[in-house]
Amino acid sequence: MRRYIRVDKKSDIDTSKIHINNINERYIDALGNRYATRFNLRTRKIDVVLLALGKDEATETKIRIRRERRSRHSSPTEVEETPLSLDAEEVKGLEIPNVITKYQVKDPEDFNFDSYFLSLEVELPKYLGRMRGLIRSLQKFEKYDSTEELGEEFIITCENTFERIITELISDAQNLTVEMSKYPKPASAYLVHLSKEQRKLFDDLEGEVAKDHFLRATMICNELFKAFEISLEMLDKIIITGYTFDEKDIPKELESQFNDFLMTAGFVKGNIIQELGNLKMMYQQAMI
Repeated sequence: MRRYIRVDKKSDIDTSKIHINNINERYIDALGNRYATRFNLRTRKIDVVLLALGKDEATETKIRIRRERRSRHSSPTEVEETPLSLDAEEVKGLEIPNVITKYQVKDPEDFNFDSYFLSLEVELPKYLGRMRGLIRSLQKFEKYDSTEELGEEFIITCENTFERIITELISDAQNLTVEMSKYPKPASAYLVHLSKEQRKLFDDLEGEVAKDHFLRATMICNELFKAFEISLEMLDKIIITGYTFDEKDIPKELESQFNDFLMTAGFVKGNIIQELGNLKMMYQQAMI
């Protein structure tokens, strides 16, 4: 397994200090993006290039993330306590959570509101299963982390955050998809859970279909935006630390498993970002 050198951002890689003996070094920034250096024969200078270590991660790394760097030594508990920021773009006066702009989430090319809503009943448990598997894998590799950033305390925090917060939010969203599709309650039962501005937008809508779509979108997105934001914070920490492991720390017989673990973490992160695009589109369509 290759060892990565930690940097804050791409511009921190000083090409003037790179020579033939260290041109093969690899770097990882605070957002989990990985870089290599190469000699440009045309310009006769050192270039810094973005790396993608697999098909899924190649897609993921095309999404340029803009967010503040979390302190390297911040407590993992902060993942649980990070509030949902609502200061991003607006859709008819209703704000889209800031997690959408932090990860520059793209809209899906083909989207059907009703089909996507129904798919959540099946897809959300799959997501929970992948996350649960990643956290279990952490326990296997924690003892080989010489940086101690993925130590027992972090694992316990991940487990608690996942079971008590993420699982609850996603399970609630899944139950809502079943309820609102098969045996919906009166609108008043859902309106009490919405914000004042959301209720005002609901009152301004015309037609039963428009109001039904609005309630479905807001109820589901209120749960999943929070769950996915917390999940991404956790995955960023796992991926960044994982790629800065010293290759000597991992036993040879476990290297392949560890690389698979990191690739899976990257896949799950990319999948969440894709789901955020679907949720955003559902949110937007409900406002039309």
